Formats: sequence, structure tokens, C-alpha cells
Amino acid sequence: MAAQRTESNHRVGEIEALKLADHTAQQYQIFIGSETLPRLLLRNKLDGTRSRTHQLSTNFKYTGRIVVDLYNHCIRIEIYGQDTHASNDKLSILEYDLYDNETNVQTLLERLTAYGKNRNVQLLQLIDLNLLASQSAYDEKKVYETLKDRYDECAAYARSMIVYDLDALVGVNKSESDSNMGRSISSSVHNQSIYTYVLA
Repeated sequence: MAAQRTESNHRVGEIEALKLADHTAQQYQIFIGSETLPRLLLRNKLDGTRSRTHQLSTNFKYTGRIVVDLYNHCIRIEIYGQDTHASNDKLSILEYDLYDNETNVQTLLERLTAYGKNRNVQLLQLIDLNLLASQSAYDEKKVYETLKDRYDECAAYARSMIVYDLDALVGVNKSESDSNMGRSISSSVHNQSIYTYVLA
């Protein structure tokens, strides 16, 4: 790469620029979750997926809540009902299918940042296990303190967006057992209180 730069007609391509930006972001520890933004963009480029435009319609008034359902492979965006104002409680949901490569939070960041850009968002906060680990939030009190601090920071700044990775924050254990009565399946939810806190 260094030898190529000495050539007078050398131009930096998009992939090379993303690699350089990724190296710089790692050097200065600028991460979104466990990845850098250039690395996420580079991954999409190398996957060969075509560039998609994620544009929110200007025909609707948005509440700001977006729920991504990875299990059913769709995204739901909450809007105020037609011909109503923000003070009314009439809400509707717009539902869109996810693309095949959108299978986790990292692959959804392109869509979410595009939605944020449409809404003039300048600060994006990703709340996941990486954030809790970086804040040494291992006990329940520290977890809530971290969640509250991040929420208050976003609430104080109007042009902000907060993304919770509930699949990482809230765990579901499923166990199966066989007995002479047949097979029994039981599920238990860990960190149910985090789920309740985020949805409130």
C-alpha cells in the first residue's frame, strides 16, 4: 500500500479508505459495540450486498420508537395515527421486512444510522453487553446506574438516538427433559427487569 502511494496516479479507493479509517478508529478506540463503523461498512461491501437506501417517509409523524424483531425478521416503527397530534394516544405501527443479511445489531446499524440521519440525529448510543462490561456493570445496581446514565444523556440531548440490544441484555434459557411422563420444555428469562425498564 505504501509503495502504491508513491505513484503519481494512485487514487485511494473506497475499500482502502475504509481499511485506513478502521485502523484509525481501532487505534483511538472509537467503537460501536465491539466493532468500528468503518469495519461494519467494509463488511457490507465485501459481502457483495448492494447498497440500500433506508429512507423514512415524510408522510408520517414518528414517535421515536423502533422495535426490531429478529425472530420474525421485521422492523416495526411506531407512528402517530393519521390526522392526530402528538398529544393524542392514537398510535399505529409501520412494519417492514428485514433484508437477509440483517441478522444482528451490527448488521442493522447501517439501517438504524440512516433512520437517525433522516431524523437529524447526531448522537447514537448502543447499549449492549460490551457497554456494560466497559463500565464494569456486573451487579444489578451498576447495570441500572449505567442504563439510567445513558438514557438521561440521550434525553438531555434532543438529537440523540439510543439502541438497546435486548437479545444480548436479556437472556432466555430453554431446557428440555425426558421422563416417563414424556418430554417437558421449560423457559426462564434472565434480567426480566432490564426488559421491563427498557420498554417503560
